Amino acid sequence: MLYFTPPDSNDSLTRLVLNNKEYVFHFGFNYHFDCWTMGIYENYTVPIVACIKVVPEFPMTCYFKMAELPEGHIFVETTLDRIGRRDFADGKARFVFVSNDEFDEYVEAQSQ
Repeated sequence: MLYFTPPDSNDSLTRLVLNNKEYVFHFGFNYHFDCWTMGIYENYTVPIVACIKVVPEFPMTCYFKMAELPEGHIFVETTLDRIGRRDFADGKARFVFVSNDEFDEYVEAQSQ
């Protein structure tokens, strides 16, 4: 498992290595809709998926079955019903990447 948070910025790019492959994550906060979005890129210019609305406790890439995506699940761990602009920076929310091999263990730990 890998825990990470986006930079304290309205719009940012972050390089992450997941399953021994580098990805570029684009995090953005949309003030009009009061929500975070996330995109995953092959590099700084080639999107794999873009503008996924960030929601609590849901596998955000589960509807995308592309081979280019990291093999695993990306969640936001939080006790909040919605994630506000400062919630990552204030430590109230954080992303977690769970590889397919770790998924059953992760689900079991969350249910306890």
